[in-house]
Amino acid sequence: MSAPPDPSADRPALTDLFIQRPVLAAVVSLLLVLLGGLGYGMLGVRETPDVEAPVVSVTTSWPGADPAIVETDVTEVLERELNGIEGVRTLSSTSQDGRSDINVEFELGRDMEAAANDVRGRVGSAQRRLPDDAEPPIVQKSDASGQSVMFIRLAGEGRDLLELTEVADTIVRERIENVPGVSGVDLNGARVWAMRVELDAARLAARRVALSDIEAALRAGNVDVPAGRLEGTATQLTLSVQSGLRTPEAFGALVLRAGDDGTVYLRDVATIRLGAENERTAARTDGLPSISLSVNPQAKANVVDVSDEVQRRLKRIEADLPAGMVLDVVYDRAESVRASIRDVEHTLLVAFALVVVVIFLFLRDLRSTLVPAVAIPVSLVGTFLVLWIAGFTLNVFTLFGLVLAIGLVVDDAIVVLENIVRRIEEGEDPVTAAILGTRQIAGAVVSTTLALVVVFLPVVFTGGATGRLFLEFGTTVAASVALSMVVALTLTPMLCAKLLRARPHRAAAPVRASLASRAFDASLDLVIRRPWLVLPLLAGAVAVGAYGLDATPREFFPTEDRNMFTIRTEAPEGTTFEWMDARMREVEAQIGPLVPERTMLFARVATGRGGVNAGTNTGMIMLPLSPREDRARTQQQIVDALRGPLGEITAFRAVPQQQPTVGRGAASPFQFVLQNPDFDTLAAALPGFVAALSDVEGLSSVSADLKLNRPELRLVVDREKAAALGVPIRELVRTVQVLTGSSEVSTFKRGVRQYKVIAELARGERDEPADLAGIHLRTRSGAMVPLSNFVRWEEQSAPSTRYHYDRAPSATISANLDGITLGEAIPRARAVAESALPESFRTALSGQSKDYEEGTTSLTQMFVLALLLVYLLLAAQFDSFVTPLAVLLSVPLALAGAFAALLITGSTLSFFAQVGLILLVGLVTKNGILIVEYARQLRTEEGLDPWAAAERATKLRVRPILMTSVATIGGAVPIALGMSGDSRAALGIAVVGGMLSATFLTLYVTPVVYATFASLGRSRVEAT
Repeated sequence: MSAPPDPSADRPALTDLFIQRPVLAAVVSLLLVLLGGLGYGMLGVRETPDVEAPVVSVTTSWPGADPAIVETDVTEVLERELNGIEGVRTLSSTSQDGRSDINVEFELGRDMEAAANDVRGRVGSAQRRLPDDAEPPIVQKSDASGQSVMFIRLAGEGRDLLELTEVADTIVRERIENVPGVSGVDLNGARVWAMRVELDAARLAARRVALSDIEAALRAGNVDVPAGRLEGTATQLTLSVQSGLRTPEAFGALVLRAGDDGTVYLRDVATIRLGAENERTAARTDGLPSISLSVNPQAKANVVDVSDEVQRRLKRIEADLPAGMVLDVVYDRAESVRASIRDVEHTLLVAFALVVVVIFLFLRDLRSTLVPAVAIPVSLVGTFLVLWIAGFTLNVFTLFGLVLAIGLVVDDAIVVLENIVRRIEEGEDPVTAAILGTRQIAGAVVSTTLALVVVFLPVVFTGGATGRLFLEFGTTVAASVALSMVVALTLTPMLCAKLLRARPHRAAAPVRASLASRAFDASLDLVIRRPWLVLPLLAGAVAVGAYGLDATPREFFPTEDRNMFTIRTEAPEGTTFEWMDARMREVEAQIGPLVPERTMLFARVATGRGGVNAGTNTGMIMLPLSPREDRARTQQQIVDALRGPLGEITAFRAVPQQQPTVGRGAASPFQFVLQNPDFDTLAAALPGFVAALSDVEGLSSVSADLKLNRPELRLVVDREKAAALGVPIRELVRTVQVLTGSSEVSTFKRGVRQYKVIAELARGERDEPADLAGIHLRTRSGAMVPLSNFVRWEEQSAPSTRYHYDRAPSATISANLDGITLGEAIPRARAVAESALPESFRTALSGQSKDYEEGTTSLTQMFVLALLLVYLLLAAQFDSFVTPLAVLLSVPLALAGAFAALLITGSTLSFFAQVGLILLVGLVTKNGILIVEYARQLRTEEGLDPWAAAERATKLRVRPILMTSVATIGGAVPIALGMSGDSRAALGIAVVGGMLSATFLTLYVTPVVYATFASLGRSRVEAT
């Protein structure tokens, strides 16, 4: 088949310049490679893009207040003020004994500094309405990175947690915190030095000593102030008064009262020892006391560089450790980052090789294969410059975009090359073929590139974590494709003119006709003669797509193997530290043999917030695992194997948890929030709702954060008696608070650091409620009266913490998923809520569940908007609102193949799969554009009727369509095989399945639909 006359032959084009000036074409590509290489060197490295929303916390301490009072007098006051701040996404709070914690989460695009300043301003306005004895609220910016980059263990044979904490704080932490990119280092399981003053109630009463006497004596006798200096005529001396107390003996010698009846010292009423500020916590590794240091990265930090520098410093720090102490890395998240990036880089090489092989198999010529092969590295390397300008990082999503782009960036070069090669095969010399062939195909190249780039435009209108993730991925693909168009119109025609050789003229049948091509021509002729045959194809595709959309399980991100998981434990409220510690040791001994893949077992007891008031009924076990390639079982398989043994524990709950693929912390994936304006109504309905959710198939380890069964001893004060005796209520509350609550009453210095002085009743004197009768207070007359004279106590149950979510009293129900996805769990939970809860209740989602729903909605909107934008682009190109439908009908053909592939492989409709569906909109329309655009040329230039033009255009474009499609599939196959990570395989599966079905069916559907619409349009014109 000879080439049609080219009316553009006499019209010079910009592309001619690069063929006539080959050095200019080479320089353009070399500049892309050079600048891209410089951009690559300046990119930060992360595992995922920074998608953590700015969070500002407000913490207020009010010693002695119970959760209900903290909620009404502190939390509610602050929340009312904070609620009006611009850009607040969620407002959540906890109110517990003596403490209010409020978290203000802002929209992702909100500037952290501006957000923190707004919070500080609102807190300052509300502070005058807080109780007088409440401490000033503390406003802090939460770490934006969300997850620690490293966990480091410090242990030593024969060393206790106090010694380990001091070394960790003074030697290890200080040297790591100044590593570039580190925002802070937390000590987990630490026990900080404190001077513990254990009072004896009987001796206090016998010596008529009140708590106020002790506090006054400490204020007067435990001071460290500069004294001044002596100045002579030639010499001056600085005076230093050693008035501060340092040792238990010095504290014991503190005079509380001196009089005619003798002197009373602190040692007379208390046992004083050097101990820990919080003695109700424990931490150990494989049974050995140890401290864990978690290294937190800054938001834009290169976690690989942070890890490398910390590792280097640890080697130097080890030399300064006391004898017998060891320092090693328990878990390094940079290892998973390196592994992920290494997997993606390996996939890049495999995809590149596959694409080059595909090109060679079609062209069967090394010179021709070299031309598009050069376009791949130029386009990919140049993309790094765009990533650096955009402020992105080198992460799994950007590299993943490059992997997928390998099969796309070669498309434009293939289309240009194939058109030039075809003209050479038909008798033109390489230079002429390059000039005329590039002119002829340039419009189609620009159109197909714009169609793919415009698919990613909706991300501009999408916010939140989904928008940020898709932004980095989409920008990578769009930038590489746009650069590939530049390369295809500059470097590719120049190389064709220089490298290709003239071939014998073949004026007869189609070039390199084969049995396959003859079979396709015959089948196309059949469909053109019987166009109604495409109707069952379209109907079948729509049916398969609709079924797949409904039948494919949905989730946000599949859980990835990160070589570590945790087990959270929780006993009933009121459990003592000693009991919990003993049970934790039993669980550690049980779990150890069940997980031979672990590198160590780190356990903590009492992991809640609040210092000495941390929940002693909680615990955590962290299990770092050997690298995935060294294990026979995956992380998920290990977790699943533990669910049975852990479920058999009846004394407390033990729930395994894995880190989410994207996001912060390690929490249960399902988090469902109940809200009700009335706390009592919420509390009454909560147990029944939790029980109902526990019966839902697929939900396991169902629990609520709101606990209603904490044993509580409520002290009821007879205010008239207290007033008659002259005992101030404030003095009563302060005395009970200090004697039973391990409160700070002063400070002391140990070395250059300052620590707390903690006063309380000795443990043996506060075992039973009756022990409260031993507490005496001083009356107005100076006599000491027991607390029982004007206070009675009642035993009851009460919530240990009160929660708010978006200002309403709330409870968050968490659960693990057992054989179902979030897309299945959320509707089931909502159905239970609708049937089991009154209308006064509201529900919301939190954590991964909230991210899933917002992400799914965003991606659906992006898909619809991408389809609309491509349609408008094609309408503008074809100057018709009807012709684009011939191209866009390839989309349902692609969706049918994509959903079929997902169902066959058992994949879920995750973020990556949905991105693949959006990407297919641009990919499959490229093939349709090649056919329709050339058919329109034939009608204009040769006057062919629509059916003849559509048939001829399809037969002439079938080779570039097959080449580009197979190249795209070749680039996606390594992804589909999981070479770049199992969780990302769904994208490759969707692309491969969609391209296979769309490529085959488009060759029949598009020409028939185009010819049908064009014929109808011509008939209407002729009729008028």
